[in-house]
Amino acid sequence: MKRVHVVVLLGALVGATLGVASCGEENTTTPPGTTVKDTGTPGTDDGVTDTGGTTSETSGDTATGPCPSVLKEGTIAELRNPTSAKKVIQNDGVKVTGAIVTSIKWRTQNPNSADDPCLFSIFVADPNATFTPWSGVQIIAYGDKPIALDGGRFTCADDKDAIPNTIKVGDKIDFKGTYSEFGASSMSCAKATPALPPPSPEKMPQIRACEVTVTGTGTLPAPAAVEPAKLAQDSTELLQWAGGRVKIGPVTADSDLSFGGFVVQGSKLVVANDIYYRGAATAPTVKKGDTFTEIVGLSYLDFCTWTLGPTQCSDMKPAAGSGAKCPAGGGSDAGSDTGGGG
Repeated sequence: MKRVHVVVLLGALVGATLGVASCGEENTTTPPGTTVKDTGTPGTDDGVTDTGGTTSETSGDTATGPCPSVLKEGTIAELRNPTSAKKVIQNDGVKVTGAIVTSIKWRTQNPNSADDPCLFSIFVADPNATFTPWSGVQIIAYGDKPIALDGGRFTCADDKDAIPNTIKVGDKIDFKGTYSEFGASSMSCAKATPALPPPSPEKMPQIRACEVTVTGTGTLPAPAAVEPAKLAQDSTELLQWAGGRVKIGPVTADSDLSFGGFVVQGSKLVVANDIYYRGAATAPTVKKGDTFTEIVGLSYLDFCTWTLGPTQCSDMKPAAGSGAKCPAGGGSDAGSDTGGGG
């Protein structure tokens, strides 16, 4: 399938090699009042040597250190919607209170050397009953440099970044950070194997967190029903759903699962297991022609490809008679650690 590219392949190989056992997530909600501050290190993307994760900004243009001195406060939708008087731009400081965590914490960059930064993510949304346009965003946080393992491998400590390692879907949080936008360069996409077109829309909104505080437990917004084509490459409506909790269906796979993803028939949308992948034992079985009544996930930019990412395998609902399935014991609690996607 067309999605196969170098970055996803590396993620899958490293994730499987490490066993992704370095990053634990408790089965309890983070205690209210827990605050973690960013002590991370930025990466680089010079358009030639892309050290970024598949879904996150690593341009190094946001300095490590304390939170911005000037913070624009508002809901996520107020800060993101182009028609809002509070709309933020690149490098603005932001403060959001009462957001709901909509994904597990996951490592969005698998380090391949001692100089690669460790990078983690969650998705969050405004506390609406059902997800509404512009009301979601990805939060990223850098940790310490990787820890060397035997055999030239590396892993990441999960407690050295701004996102608490016990954070869970449904937690209510306050956060501060810096607004940025991520998009792989055309040169980086051209160097993928096979070569890929640059993303369109070109960039995805993100907030680099300097402080995340869990204040309690909220109610997860129901996913918004969206047509697959509106979440895919070249959609003029995509950005309002970016970072959001959405659902598609009924849909049919137009390709076998390959390197963590499959294409949805009648669209350019890729459904990928980046968020919950923890090695081959957690990968679903999907063949071309398999049907699903519903797939729930987060809309995000995976390197050069706009993608729908379930936060656990069981968020994909195979139709009766479909051959698609989740691995035994791996479908309903894929978020047991925070390893990288595959």
